[in-house]
Amino acid sequence: MTRMWPHGQPIPMQTDDQGRPVLFVLNEQRFRLLRIEQHWEVDTDWWSDDGRVWRRYVAATTLEGDLIVLFYDVLREGWFLEKLYD
Repeated sequence: MTRMWPHGQPIPMQTDDQGRPVLFVLNEQRFRLLRIEQHWEVDTDWWSDDGRVWRRYVAATTLEGDLIVLFYDVLREGWFLEKLYD
């Protein structure tokens, strides 16, 4: 089943020395990242009255076998889960 959070679900995140995500908690369950599959950055709408969106995305595989998409919101300075494919 795929779970999606279009605006992102705030999550506590542990990162390594280079700021890469390694572990997060969702609903009291810990997820360790096995491998980062892809990463990209979105910086858009800086001209809009609705406000800028600046995010650093990561698609990763967890040790539990899930594929996830999460992002670091540069403006809000926090990690968010967007999709979980289990």
